[in-house]
Amino acid sequence: MHKNNFFSKIITISLILSNFLCYNANCSEISPKTTNLPEVSQEVKSDETSENIKFLAQKFKIKESEFENLLYSNDKKQKLVPVSKNHLELFKAVFCHNNSEYMKYFAYGKGKPENLAEKILENKMSRMYKKDKELPASLTFVIIDNNKAAGVVMVGPVSDKSYPEVAYIIKKDYANRGLGGFAVKTLLLLLKKLRENKIYSYSKIYATCHPNNLYSNKILKNAGFSTDGKEIKKDFGPRYEYFYTFEDTEKEQ
Repeated sequence: MHKNNFFSKIITISLILSNFLCYNANCSEISPKTTNLPEVSQEVKSDETSENIKFLAQKFKIKESEFENLLYSNDKKQKLVPVSKNHLELFKAVFCHNNSEYMKYFAYGKGKPENLAEKILENKMSRMYKKDKELPASLTFVIIDNNKAAGVVMVGPVSDKSYPEVAYIIKKDYANRGLGGFAVKTLLLLLKKLRENKIYSYSKIYATCHPNNLYSNKILKNAGFSTDGKEIKKDFGPRYEYFYTFEDTEKEQ
């Protein structure tokens, strides 16, 4: 009798200990209702994302698999995905941020009203997903870091003969992680491919950057952009103008 009670106690203690360890390891078995809850910044490869990739791959005369590979980092931890209506919360976070220190180099030094985020998103999508044979007028991608939406990178206009402008903005919580550099270099790879496929005929692209924004200046230089260091005056303040010449890099290869 005592022996059975002893083993019974051992089994009970083991079960309690097992549940304790599993709970602290955040095991899905303990809280199945919470593990599938979507996070605001989480990027799930939705049907819409897949359709957008398919749509753009056809426009650009690239195989879907090749198009996706162009958008991945070497370790597959970061990638670019075509913007979609699912990214509204991200657009609110990056374009409508009210932290003056974080937004000091953005346009007029402050974020836009939050009620404009949806209009900004709709504008980016309407310019990217042109119907029939018309090519995208601009390209907008969301920067994904470990399956989380972390920022936005854009280039446009790309459908005319002017020089397209590259711009990017990273969520405050994801700043200084190298995501800006990854986004710009990855976008360049895609733009080079589109030139090779004779989809667009731009010879240069450019970007502007506040002289005091040392991090962003470094990103552009490391990506192969060059500047004469002269300030240009914009309505929203001084900027350096950087250029990337495709013909120069093609000659070096």
